[in-house]
Amino acid sequence: MTENKSLIIMPEKMPTFKSKELTTATKALYEVAENVYTTAMEGNKRICVILARVEKNKAYKEDGFKSLVDYCGAIGFDKSKVHKMENAGRLYDSENETVKEFASSMGYGNLAVIASASEDAIAEAVESGELSSASSQDDLREWKTKHNAENSSEKVLPKFEVHGYFGDGRTFHYDSIELENVAEVTGLAKVGAFDLIVDYDKEGNELTHKYTVYANTHTGELVRIMYTKVKAPKVKAPKVKAPKDLTKEDLIALAEAMGMKISF
Repeated sequence: MTENKSLIIMPEKMPTFKSKELTTATKALYEVAENVYTTAMEGNKRICVILARVEKNKAYKEDGFKSLVDYCGAIGFDKSKVHKMENAGRLYDSENETVKEFASSMGYGNLAVIASASEDAIAEAVESGELSSASSQDDLREWKTKHNAENSSEKVLPKFEVHGYFGDGRTFHYDSIELENVAEVTGLAKVGAFDLIVDYDKEGNELTHKYTVYANTHTGELVRIMYTKVKAPKVKAPKVKAPKDLTKEDLIALAEAMGMKISF
């Protein structure tokens, strides 16, 4: 299973640890990467669950590792995927059967989008039909945004139009999204900003686009984004009629609203 083999660079001799649980988990990770399962997705699911259980029990601490990422780096695991897979693993391994069944139909990248929500909230969304096995990553992101807004005492986050560019030429674009929900830069480190010269005006002055740059601290990959705030549409106040313009029907409706009865 090439996708899983690329996650782990196996040493000639499997490492052992003071923690029996960590040694067992490491052996299982190597086995998943080596053996061919029904689909790559099934193998990834098992890896996610193993990572989630290691994190849940903090099994890496006995051997002096500060975090799950540190442990994964020591066994040759691709550190850039650790958090997403561990987050998804908690849902694959959920004790809530509704969540577990829903998670089983999803890839780990999709599950990572909503993993910060409580399992009760996810289960409720599945039962109501808001989330299903047919939900796309955009559907999941939209649900997460709605969920966060409904369950936060903080003000609603502003939305931006975002244009993004990877170092290898790949691009992405959002018409309207909160910067906090741009998946392509989630978990990356903000390393700076610069003005890209795109043209010159008639006077020879530089015309620029401002970009913010993010870096993957495990792979060194850079991503730059340009964003502009999306203006909320203005809501027009209903037009109020002058007294002289009120019709008989208007006066009757107004009187009824005030608990009065009038007749003409």
